[in-house]
Order: sequence, then C-alpha cells, then structure tokens
Amino acid sequence: MLERADAEGGDFRGLLFGVTRNVARRFEARALAQGRLHPEDSAWLQRVASDEPGQATLFDRSWARTLIRRTMRLHRERALAEGKAGERRIELLERRFGNDEVIREIAARWGVPAQDVHNAYRKARTEFYACLREVVAYHAPAGADLDSECRRLSTQLR
Repeated sequence: MLERADAEGGDFRGLLFGVTRNVARRFEARALAQGRLHPEDSAWLQRVASDEPGQATLFDRSWARTLIRRTMRLHRERALAEGKAGERRIELLERRFGNDEVIREIAARWGVPAQDVHNAYRKARTEFYACLREVVAYHAPAGADLDSECRRLSTQLR
C-alpha cells in the first residue's frame, strides 16, 4: 500500500487515516468470521463502524496532537541549543499554555518588566510556529498551504 502512495496525490494524514480505517475493518470482520467476536456481544461495533465522522474527528485530533508533540520537541531542541535565553522562552510557553498564566504574573515572578516578557513571548511563538510549519510541511503534499494546515490543526485541538 505505501509503495503505491503518491505524495502529489494527497497528504500523509489522509493516507494514514484510510489505511488505519481499512485495517481496523478487516480485523473486525476477521474476528467476527473466526468467532472471536460475536455480533450479539458487539452492538457497539456497528455504531463505531457507522460513525465515520466521529472516527475522522477522533483520528484528526490524535493526528494534531502528534504533530504538536513533534513540534514541541523540535522547538525545545532548537531553543535549548541557544542556552539560557532559549530555556526561558520554553518556560514562558509552558507557563502561558500549560498553566494559563498571564504575562504580567510571569513578569512579576521573574522580576522583569512585562514588556520584556511580551517580547520574549512574541519571539517564542514565532519560533514555535516556524517549527510547526516545518513539521506540517514534512507531512503535507508539495505546494500545500501550510498556514491553512496549521490553522486546521489548531481547530482540531479544541
């Protein structure tokens, strides 16, 4: 299957979703045919099989989380290579997004002017977005609108 994949024909996410769905369907059909799974014990199976939009939503959310985790690793790796300033930007993003802290609270905690934290935050977001575009570009077909893909990922995480 993967040997026949054509990068020009679509994105990797679509291919992976189709392969995953088909493998799961075959596995379930084989389990039913071999008697390892009984229809009366698996009413849920038909609901899941018929809920294509729900499956796609769950898959897309998992896909988005995977790409974000890859982006975070890439961003962290690059920021840490910069030393203390990079470490600070990583901490800043973690405080903003992980702990939902506001800039003025972070500035007070660090004992620096809020404007300095705003500037560092802007730089950290810009760096993170560049990493995100790089990760998305790796999985997208040539010529894909990377900004649209990044926005789509963002909406899937909500």
